[in-house]
Amino acid sequence: MSLTKYRDPVTGEWKPVAMGVGATFTPSVSEDGTLSWSNDRDLPNPAPVVIKGTDGTDGDDGVSCTHSWNGTVLSVTSASGTSSADLKGSKGDKGDAYTLNDTDKNTIAAAVKASLPTESWTFELEDGSTVTKAVYIG
Repeated sequence: MSLTKYRDPVTGEWKPVAMGVGATFTPSVSEDGTLSWSNDRDLPNPAPVVIKGTDGTDGDDGVSCTHSWNGTVLSVTSASGTSSADLKGSKGDKGDAYTLNDTDKNTIAAAVKASLPTESWTFELEDGSTVTKAVYIG
């Protein structure tokens, strides 16, 4: 027994089966929902068919949700009621004291100096020479 025809599921037509060809049929769906086929052996393809249905009815609007804070307690209220949680955990262990080293102090001093407004002032010394210094304003 050999298979010589098949019924196209879209059109219902009987079509011949190409035996021993080994074609690969590749589906494609367009944005409008049309399913179409191509193949690598130039064989007849099934007829395109729209597989996307009509849009359904819109659902009901959701219920709004509100929240409020009281210190560290967050309360959320929705259609199902109000839930609250204290978001402050227990106090942790005390950490070790940190002592600033010279590098820390120099880094902080440089950052502070860089953020201060300055003007360049030139000073005359007793011997008649001059020196220019940045003077911090404020």
